[in-house]
Amino acid sequence: MNWDAVTGFFTPWGWWVAALVLAAAETVAPGAFLLWLGIAAGLTGLVTLLTGAGWEVQLAVFAVLAVLSVLWGRKWARRHQGSGPSSVSRRADQLPGRTVVLVEPIVHGRGRAELDDTVWEVCGPDAPAGTVMRILRTEGAALIVEPVA
Repeated sequence: MNWDAVTGFFTPWGWWVAALVLAAAETVAPGAFLLWLGIAAGLTGLVTLLTGAGWEVQLAVFAVLAVLSVLWGRKWARRHQGSGPSSVSRRADQLPGRTVVLVEPIVHGRGRAELDDTVWEVCGPDAPAGTVMRILRTEGAALIVEPVA
C-alpha cells in the first residue's frame, strides 16, 4: 500500500472535497446526517489550513467536530422542526368545516366525494350524487359528513 497516497488526502483541499462529497450525498440519503459530517470536514480543512496539523491531529479534530456538529444539528432540528407530526400528516385535522361534492350517492351511510382532486370515502346520511356536504370530522380514511343547510 502506498502510504503517501493515503496521507496525501490530509490537506485542506482534501477535507474540503470530502465536505462537498458529504453535502452532495446528503441530497440522496434519507435524514440529515451527512450534512453535519460535511460541515465537520469543512471545518477540519480550515483548522488544517491554519495550523498545518499532521494527519493524526486532523483525524482527532474531525472526530470531535463530527460529534459536536451532529449533536448541534439534532438540537437545531428539534428546535426548528418540532417534535410533533408535520402538517402533511395532520391534513385530516384541517378538513372539518370544508365542503365536498358527492361523486357517488351515499347509500346505507356510505358513499364517495371529491375534495381537492381526490376521491374520499364518506359516511353520513343517505344523499344523491352531486349533493354538497360539510365535513364534520375524519375517522381513519373516511370523512364523516352532513348535508349543507
